[in-house]
Amino acid sequence: MLNSQAWYQVHRNGTEAIRGRIDDQLSQSEAVIVLIGNQTATRKWVRYEIEKAWQDRKPLLGVYIHGLPSNNIIGSAGPDPFDTTRDMFGIPVFSPTARDWRGNVDPEATFENLSQNLET
Repeated sequence: MLNSQAWYQVHRNGTEAIRGRIDDQLSQSEAVIVLIGNQTATRKWVRYEIEKAWQDRKPLLGVYIHGLPSNNIIGSAGPDPFDTTRDMFGIPVFSPTARDWRGNVDPEATFENLSQNLET
């Protein structure tokens, strides 16, 4: 995982540097968890990482995070990125998003649901 400054440094060195960084990180990983936000499925490098993990036979898991606040904003669910990647099927996707009695996203209950259930 890269913070924004480290990502910028790798990104400055071009496409092959990015691909190399992702390949290196995946080679050291036993599994890949894809955090699914509003725009995840449209991100070129997320799609590359998913395809590379699938090709390398790494276990994949998707986790929706739209019920968790970011800068005090609760985003909307994005599309499943595994649906937009060719020849992928059967990849589990966990959605911890909890709603209150009015149907609104409950971020505290969502976080609790995520922390109680992610491991299983």
